[in-house]
Order: sequence, then structure tokens, then C-alpha cells
Amino acid sequence: MASDNDPLIGRTIADRYQVLELIGEGGMGRVYVAEHVRMGRKSAVKVMSPNLALSADAISRFNREASNACKINHPNVAQIYDFGETSDGMLYLAMEFVEGETLRSMIMRNGPLSMARAAGITRQVADALAAAHHLGIVHRDLKPTTS
Repeated sequence: MASDNDPLIGRTIADRYQVLELIGEGGMGRVYVAEHVRMGRKSAVKVMSPNLALSADAISRFNREASNACKINHPNVAQIYDFGETSDGMLYLAMEFVEGETLRSMIMRNGPLSMARAAGITRQVADALAAAHHLGIVHRDLKPTTS
């Protein structure tokens, strides 16, 4: 994903996460690969769009998403490491970065999945959603790419 002229590339968020590259963009904000400056561990860091940060409703939704996501412990759900607000008011959520190909790019490269492969992926997604639902969390934004 192109990230030319992105002001966050190279910046360190919350004195912990040095932003390396943009990997996704969605309705709430952008997702970057970042490296924890002390641990050297790569993370996916979601940053709320600045225009949404002006809305108390959007801020509440972002914080609720982060708080809820921290509660889910499942092998098919990215682990949440940290979330908060920087000194300049930027909201962020740091989570496990999972190296690999997106479902979308896999389908674009290889064409439709076999029935068995599609069923296996669907089962993993359903198991992850069941773990969230068990905690009373409803996920309303599933997509075959990052962010």
C-alpha cells in the first residue's frame, strides 16, 4: 500500500512504536506496521483518523473497540498490546502483527478458493467470532484485508 508523504511514517507513537509503513485504511483510521522501540517487536498500530477524533461518539466507539478487543483471548484473534492517546491527542491501538498474505490478495493471485480451503477459513473466522460473542462483543466490520 502506498504511503508516500504520510506524516506518521518514521514517527514514534506514544514514545514506544516507531511507524514503519502503512498497511491498511478503513472507516475509523489507518493501520501501520510499527516496531516497539525497546523490544524490537513488530506491531500493527491502528490510528484514529484526525477528523473522527473531533467526534465524542467516534472517540467513545474507538475506545470501546480497544477495550473489548483486549478481552478476547483466542488463537484466531490478534492480541492487543496497548491502546491510548498521545500527548497531541492521537488515539492509537497497538496489536499483534501477523505476517502473511491477505485473503483478498490470495484470491486475486490464485482465483477462487477450493471448497475445503474456504470452509477451513470460514471455520476459523466463526470460531474467533464465537469467542467474541461469548464475551458479549459483536464485530460489525469483517473484511478480507487488513485494518
